[in-house]
Amino acid sequence: MKKLLAAILWLCLVTSAFGATVRLAWDARPPAENVTGYNIYRSNTNGSGYVKINTVLITGTTFDDTTVPNDGRRYYYVATAVNAGGESGYSSQVPFDAVPGIPTNLKIVP
Repeated sequence: MKKLLAAILWLCLVTSAFGATVRLAWDARPPAENVTGYNIYRSNTNGSGYVKINTVLITGTTFDDTTVPNDGRRYYYVATAVNAGGESGYSSQVPFDAVPGIPTNLKIVP
């Protein structure tokens, strides 16, 4: 079996309000690779420390991360492709700069 290559990942959409949602998207791997799904990993360390954030194998080509903290830090995402032979290596990483959330302890003083 040919070596399974990682998905090519890009940041598709970022929304921010009281929380953040990061939409990640990627191109499907060629049919000959018999990919059964994808995994998404996130880290706050450039180039290492990735932790899988999806709880089930992703069968589509988008994923919304609704758990990214709004803490002003930079986060890095990578994707992998999975088939019967195992999991690919990581894709190239894409960064996301989390915007600090709106404080909840503010008071309006006339």
